[in-house]
Amino acid sequence: DWSAQSRYKVLSELDDAFTWQKDDNDNHVTHVLAKDDNDNHVTHVLATSFEDSDLYLTPVLPSLSAFKSGHRSVSTSSCHDTQSSVSVPVALTSHNSSEDARLAELLKVEPGLMVHIKKPGLRIAYAKYMDYLRALALLESKIANSTWPKDLTAKHTPVVSLYFGKSTFHKGYKAAFEKIANYPEMVKWLEHNIDTKDNSDNDNSDDDDDKVDDVKVWGVKKAQYYLSDLQEWLENEGHLVVEEESQKKGKGKAKAVSKQSHKKTK
Repeated sequence: DWSAQSRYKVLSELDDAFTWQKDDNDNHVTHVLAKDDNDNHVTHVLATSFEDSDLYLTPVLPSLSAFKSGHRSVSTSSCHDTQSSVSVPVALTSHNSSEDARLAELLKVEPGLMVHIKKPGLRIAYAKYMDYLRALALLESKIANSTWPKDLTAKHTPVVSLYFGKSTFHKGYKAAFEKIANYPEMVKWLEHNIDTKDNSDNDNSDDDDDKVDDVKVWGVKKAQYYLSDLQEWLENEGHLVVEEESQKKGKGKAKAVSKQSHKKTK
């Protein structure tokens, strides 16, 4: 169960759109609260990711020391006109061991990517996965060049654990993300780290090379996409099955399959 902590009053799902306040210097800031369910300590996580008019919450770049030093307040700034802020209690696990910290430093892992979120949005998970591949390549390079410390493990498992739980990674994210290379539009959608607003009626949406419309990729519009959505999308060769509201109201839980599909590249 969620409960408000301290002065924070607004609760939101991770990755929900949120708004900002102006500080005394006319900068736009927000404060985000994350609650660790493991030890009931409250950690303030630097969390900001935005582009154009889209505001989306993504945990990024808290310092490693921030995870070890109890309560703190972190604000983030943006260029958007806004009026309020939110707190987001999420189940997370941070890496406090000296070996984890040393491993992360050697592999240049951004601390924000080391936060284990209970159910991350798909783009957050993909960002973690791609950085894992980068870190793994760096590890192999250091081993090949004999620059990896001999007293530190050179196995892949501890690297995975910086980003994901082992079973979740191997059975879920790794298997799914390895398949999307055959779907360039999905790759492009995942690499765009801000969810676009519903612009299906926007005549200029097709001209924006930096954004991929949700409906064009998924076949449906959802507030958020998760690993389970990608797994279903892959099983259906590039489309998602959803329940239509009109059918649920009139004829029960009938399902409609999007006619939009995405062919594999050869």
